[in-house]
Amino acid sequence: MAIQLITDSTSYIPDHIVQAHNIAIVPLSSNFNDESFLDIPSQFTSFYEKLRSVDYIPKSSQPSVSDIYEAFERAVKKGDQVIGTFLSSKMSGTYSTACMIKEQLLEAYPEAQIQIIDSASNCMQLGLCVLAGAKAIKEGKSFEVVLTIIEATKGKTRFIFSPDTLEYLRRGGRIGTAGAFMGQLLQVKPILTVCDGETTSLDKVRTRKKSIQYLTDTFLKDIQKRGLENVVIHHIEALGEAEKLKKSLEDKCELENIEIVSIGPVIGTHVGPGAIGIAYEMVN
Repeated sequence: MAIQLITDSTSYIPDHIVQAHNIAIVPLSSNFNDESFLDIPSQFTSFYEKLRSVDYIPKSSQPSVSDIYEAFERAVKKGDQVIGTFLSSKMSGTYSTACMIKEQLLEAYPEAQIQIIDSASNCMQLGLCVLAGAKAIKEGKSFEVVLTIIEATKGKTRFIFSPDTLEYLRRGGRIGTAGAFMGQLLQVKPILTVCDGETTSLDKVRTRKKSIQYLTDTFLKDIQKRGLENVVIHHIEALGEAEKLKKSLEDKCELENIEIVSIGPVIGTHVGPGAIGIAYEMVN
């Protein structure tokens, strides 16, 4: 009996890793007044071009009920045990929809084993939880142990990031127009993180250079205390800076081949092009 992992597109797990571990992805979408984009890599560039051309925040939509149902039922019909790990329930209704679908499926397939996990996070902080489960499956761990490992990984991960502009926080109502104007004038760069399932402010610094240094220093302090299991660099249309950060971290930590991962529409809407961050899993 196999264990099937299912997650949503806001995990942004790179395609080659998804395929290597047979992870099922259900996509969210982002909707402008006149156009919609799926939260998938092939639509990232077109989405951000559109985002720059409007002055409002597009609305995100969770995966359709049928998409989630079909992903779960496909695994159940094969006799697989299923673990679904999803975007924070405080950010989306995806988790609650998955819980509802689980109950529907258990009525149709009483012998099915299905568990749903609220990651209380997003991006590769969510993705790293799923990948910890994938590693455990590869090692032959039982369904119950894999569940325990995914839950435990939630407390060992962190995601810190910084927008390049305050414009998208202004559009989303997280900062007033006057505050955004003064912040841009003074080159203020907020440092954000995900805490208790919500995006919160960690600090703010002046200039892009200092924001990236802050991210680097915070990461290094954390892993010095708690060790490092895995790390990825996130960015939104800032590949050049992401590559520089990758080299810096690899040199400082004697690491190799840190993955660089683009953030898509559903999460990227709120911080905008130019955002950069680090998602990492610590040892304890």
